[in-house]
Amino acid sequence: MNFLNSINQITDKQVVAGGIKRKRARAGACMLRFRDYIELGVEAPKTEGWKPSRKVRLTFELLHPDHMITGTSADGTPFSFPDTVHVYTQVGGPTSRFGKLFNKMNYRGDKVHFAQMVGEGFFGTLHHNGDYNNLSNADGEWTIGAPEYLDPMTNQITKIDIPPMDGKPTVSL
Repeated sequence: MNFLNSINQITDKQVVAGGIKRKRARAGACMLRFRDYIELGVEAPKTEGWKPSRKVRLTFELLHPDHMITGTSADGTPFSFPDTVHVYTQVGGPTSRFGKLFNKMNYRGDKVHFAQMVGEGFFGTLHHNGDYNNLSNADGEWTIGAPEYLDPMTNQITKIDIPPMDGKPTVSL
C-alpha cells in the first residue's frame, strides 16, 4: 500500500504565502533527483495475523523548470527552488511495491539499499492521482527509471542531464 501525506496535496489554485508562489506540479515527464531516504519506524498491523511493517519516506526533487517554486525575498531579490514529491511505502520483498520501486530505481543493478541511491538522478512521469502528486500511475505501477529517453520514432536512446540537487540529502535508518 502506498501512503501519501498532505505535502503532496496541493490544489490547482495558486498558493501565495510569504512571497512564495506555488502551483501544483505539472503532471507528465519530469527530471528527478533522489534526495531523502527516511525510515519512519514500525507500524502495528491493521489486520489480525499480519506482521508489523516498517514505513519509509522517499523524497525526490522535481528539477524541471515547470516544477520550480518561485518568490521574492524581503529585499526584492527573486528566488526559486525545486518542488518535491514524497513517496511513502512499507518495506517489503522484491514483489512488494517497495521492491518494485527499488528495482525501477536500481536500473544498473549495482545497489543493495535505497540509501546508496541518494543523490542520483532519474527520469519519470509525475501523475495526479486524485489530489496527490505521485510517481505511480492509476494502476499502481512506478513511473521512474534511468535518466534517459527512448525516441519512439527512431528507437534512439538519449541520455538526460539531470540538474544537481538543490537541497541537502538525508538518510535516516
